[in-house]
Amino acid sequence: MKVLKYHECDAALKKKIKYWSFRTYIFSWPYQHFILRHTFPMFYFYIGLLTLFLYYKLDWNLLFCIIGSYVIVNSYIHVSALYLAVKTFVSGHPEIFEEDIDDYFQKDYNEMFVCVNKENSILGCVAMSKHSPDDTSIELRRMRVARRARGSGIAQLLLDKAEEFAWSRGENRIELTTSLAQFAAIKFYKRNGYIQAKYAREHDITFGFLPGIRRRLVIMHKECPAHLG
Repeated sequence: MKVLKYHECDAALKKKIKYWSFRTYIFSWPYQHFILRHTFPMFYFYIGLLTLFLYYKLDWNLLFCIIGSYVIVNSYIHVSALYLAVKTFVSGHPEIFEEDIDDYFQKDYNEMFVCVNKENSILGCVAMSKHSPDDTSIELRRMRVARRARGSGIAQLLLDKAEEFAWSRGENRIELTTSLAQFAAIKFYKRNGYIQAKYAREHDITFGFLPGIRRRLVIMHKECPAHLG
């Protein structure tokens, strides 16, 4: 197991990183949150319809209509969830769809660390970026750990690398944004000295006639340790 900087990766691994980061985000909380929010109420609604059908011994054609509408609505929910997950990813990670992604991470104030095993399979990644070189703080972004590798210390290894990069460059503060639904992530950052802000930003992402995802975001930060400041 080793940690590489983005520019140290070969072309094949860079392509794999791009796909892996996209896939792990898409099928994480935005997709799952939307599915759970709408699938369970819909499921109980149709159970109620079926109960009425059996109780009143209605026409079998009505049963086929109920089943057909369930399939259609369920498909719509899954397509909506996938659309919303992609939309949130694109809005939060525009650089990954830019043709100059290599240039983005070649800038000395932007960096990405990737943890891979002996077979070059990606176990996790984290990125550090700034809006401009004059900013006195740097943002920690895209912390991802493969499901099979969770609990093995990879997140801590990546965070240590990211902090080492920030403090060695003389940054005053590291900032990050995460969802309030990510309880484990918040606990992890707090354990590493990050302070949770007293406020959270909220915004809705909608699709069609279904209620969308309300993202409750919290800002966390960590000041440069005194012995490195």
